[in-house]
Amino acid sequence: MKQIVDPPEAVDAQMVARYTNLGAFPLFHRFPLTEQTKRIVLAEMMSCSVAQASTFVDYLSTQARASVALLLEEAGVVELLSLLPFKNGTRVLTVGDSITADRLGWAELMSLASDEVSRSAFTVVNMGVGGQTSADVISQIDLYADLEPDWVVLMVGTNDFRFHTDETRATMLSRSETERNLLLIRQLIDDELGARSVVVTPPPIARPGVTVGAGARSVGWSEGYDASLAEFIRSEFADHIDVHSVLEEAVGDGLYEEDGVHPSAQGQRLILRTMLQRLPLIGS
Repeated sequence: MKQIVDPPEAVDAQMVARYTNLGAFPLFHRFPLTEQTKRIVLAEMMSCSVAQASTFVDYLSTQARASVALLLEEAGVVELLSLLPFKNGTRVLTVGDSITADRLGWAELMSLASDEVSRSAFTVVNMGVGGQTSADVISQIDLYADLEPDWVVLMVGTNDFRFHTDETRATMLSRSETERNLLLIRQLIDDELGARSVVVTPPPIARPGVTVGAGARSVGWSEGYDASLAEFIRSEFADHIDVHSVLEEAVGDGLYEEDGVHPSAQGQRLILRTMLQRLPLIGS
């Protein structure tokens, strides 16, 4: 009989499990780990036993499947999936930060929906990494090339305007640096990967300017940066999907986790639905 193991109670440990995709970490992609070693590393990061970590990951997988089931019940979603411009055998690479790496996130839901509706007509390879900036994406273009994608769906930029220490509030990158990086990423995808690219506006920050922690350990997101980034993407990228406006205009609570940065399961479903509505138009 399989022993019942309680999942870790610490919220921090649960956050690590939800937003950590070790297979996408650049170091571990270059020097692959066995599945057992990944489980051990994740448990160490969560400060719990391997059994506890595995139990919570299994729980998240169950939650993701339940979230997909809710999405597929929404009017028109199954038809939208059938209209996606991904042919049989298409490899879709999803690139971004923790919003993409999320085990309950849009990339995971897209993969599960493909399995459920189209019986894996296309494959989703999730290369989302928590904390990743647009500069990090550029440094990993060779890893993406190794995966030989047909499409790249890119949602990055939220961590570009993350700041550390409440006193200085210096962002990771300037607005001009982020804009330059996004244009370069598109060029690299076209020239080096030979793939079709779609740029997604990151969702708005629900609590901009609010810091978490204190002193040197404080972290926050610069106010107004998300809106200007979304406007830049809308103006410079013909093949874009604007989830920023959709979440900004959405009525009702429950679209974000308590940190005001990460979309909730409900918010992630709204992001994917927005993508499903737009992708057939981009691919036509």
